Amino acid sequence: MFKYGKGICYSGYREGQSPIEGIFPTFNQVYEDLQILEGEFSYIRLYDLTPLTYTVLEVIMKEEIELKVLLGVYLFAEINHKNHTIFGRIDAKILEENRKLNKKAIQEGIQLAKQYSDCIIGISVANESRSYWNVNRVSISSLIEYVKTLKHNLSIPVTFCEETRHWIEELEELAKQVDFISFHTYPSWNDTPIDKALDYVNKAHFSMKRKYPEKELVITETGWPTKSHGGKMPISWACVNNQKLFLEQLTSWAKDKQLTTFIFEAFDEPWKGGDVPDEPEKNWGLYDVRRKLK
Repeated sequence: MFKYGKGICYSGYREGQSPIEGIFPTFNQVYEDLQILEGEFSYIRLYDLTPLTYTVLEVIMKEEIELKVLLGVYLFAEINHKNHTIFGRIDAKILEENRKLNKKAIQEGIQLAKQYSDCIIGISVANESRSYWNVNRVSISSLIEYVKTLKHNLSIPVTFCEETRHWIEELEELAKQVDFISFHTYPSWNDTPIDKALDYVNKAHFSMKRKYPEKELVITETGWPTKSHGGKMPISWACVNNQKLFLEQLTSWAKDKQLTTFIFEAFDEPWKGGDVPDEPEKNWGLYDVRRKLK
């Protein structure tokens, strides 16, 4: 379904740009970014249906960029977490309005996939909507409903992107509906040092193969940050040398297994996280925010 190739997650916000503020990269900035990625990667992954996504697709088509797109439809909270230690309760009226917005987003994703059928080769329902960290929680039944809607209206493969453990623990019914399974695996987020990082990824892949032997698998997120403020991982772990080592090992491993893998991510994103510049959230890029290769 997915011809083997190297993938990269792309969200090209530069200094002073942010989806929260509604300040998006320009056509020329996106063109510059995609020229950097073209040739090195076969696929890019997009997360939502913001103006950035429309610009990316426009650049690819107008400038004939040799990159194929895994499109994402971002979903808002439809249900509350149970007994969450941080997130409060979302009012039922807001959840219902979110469900209406999500249904519209699914239709928008369908139209976009049809409009740019030459470059969009797959579509994902949401991203990590079952994860504890994500306030935008969606029920498994809703995810199944949205997957079915996309499959009914599109000929491209449909997936859902989520952390490995959720696929193992609770997503068997959803797995029956998707065309391929997209899983995420982050050694450094899970107390795993660099010398055991590839083994961590390999074990995640093995557990997924054992759980879903008949399903095609794609890693839609894995990577290594180059800075940390020490909050969730040791400062010494997050450095350029460790990122380089992990990605060299990962690339060789994925090629050997012919497993399409999306590295997180192309460029650093200063808008993410809080006010501390060294937070990992801001520093996963292969390139820094000035587009310099690390």
